[in-house]
Amino acid sequence: MIKATDLSKAYRIPHEKRTTLFENILHLLRGSFEYERLDALKNINLEVKPGECLGIIGPNGSGKSTLLKMLAGIVKPTEGLIKTEGDVVPFLDLSVGFQGDLTAKENIYLYGSLRGLTRKEIHKRFDDIIEFAGLKKFVDTKLKDFSSGMHARLAFSTAIQTEGDIFLIDEVLAVGDMEFQKKCFGVFEKLKKEGKCIVLVSHNLELVRLFCDRALYLDGGRFSFCGPSDEAIQLYQGKEEVNNIDPLIIQKAMGAEKEGKEKQNKNSKVMKVVNVKDIMFKDIGGNQTKSIAVGNRYEMHARVKLNRMPPKIIVLCASIKGQIWQEITQGRILSIDKKKKEFCAAYDQLFRSEGDYGFCIGVLDTRYGYNLDAVVVKEAEARINVKSKEKR
Repeated sequence: MIKATDLSKAYRIPHEKRTTLFENILHLLRGSFEYERLDALKNINLEVKPGECLGIIGPNGSGKSTLLKMLAGIVKPTEGLIKTEGDVVPFLDLSVGFQGDLTAKENIYLYGSLRGLTRKEIHKRFDDIIEFAGLKKFVDTKLKDFSSGMHARLAFSTAIQTEGDIFLIDEVLAVGDMEFQKKCFGVFEKLKKEGKCIVLVSHNLELVRLFCDRALYLDGGRFSFCGPSDEAIQLYQGKEEVNNIDPLIIQKAMGAEKEGKEKQNKNSKVMKVVNVKDIMFKDIGGNQTKSIAVGNRYEMHARVKLNRMPPKIIVLCASIKGQIWQEITQGRILSIDKKKKEFCAAYDQLFRSEGDYGFCIGVLDTRYGYNLDAVVVKEAEARINVKSKEKR
């Protein structure tokens, strides 16, 4: 079992690069150390039960590998707690521990010992390792003469012999051909049936959809969604599509609803008015608040009534200050009531200046193309006043 509570990881990035000992001493004497805080992960909560596989998805730089390294105990979290029950087996960088000048046979004994196997245990499993890797003809070949695929297959085949209760996998199923990947699937299916915990990081969304019971979607080091794999993948794919749509198209489509008419153009059509029933703001602690300050991050919750329920939806929110569109952000769906044609969604908001703000709530009926198929929107009646931190 794995349980992580309020997990965060922050790094300090120096503003000035110091390359010599003299520069470091000079800065030490001056006492001037300026750093920028980079939050690689912020307030992540997850739990994986025995016999369950959790997929972790998200764009590059979203903190997937950092999270896996913290679960493995390689990276220490800045904040939060990690609780594990059982032995952890990380499948992260499988190339570590191999020596190019040694043969495949010698590397199996070396790598196996680094993984905690005794020489007797390695000897007993040696034939299975070679058979699984499909390298029977290359047992006495030096590793430096292996292709990258052969190297990865040997590493994976040796590592999988390690006994444990929690398996942390970072893109290792991308190695080898289709036949080898089928073998890998068979091994992990067996581990699931034996009640092992599996956490899989992958950019292969079909792999996550087929193999994982649930998926955690990370975006910019923040929690976006954790639930059924199909829903997580839909949100992730939707976000990637929104990033590829010209913001002016979205703004034009969402802004057209203010006229109360249906409009159509090459990339979008605006449907009739939707009804935004409830809007509230929560601070980073999850508490409802009416006091909004510049520079703080909030989550806006909205309940929206639609005229029709699209088969696949992406929810958007645009903050408007005066006549200026400030930012368009994608939300995460909290619940959907198809009978009532309602949904509840949460949107991250970061206000960079003081003043009065209004909001437009948008819904995209997307077919996973790069064009906007449909938008339904109504400007929210609720408006807020953002104050500076000093006035708060």
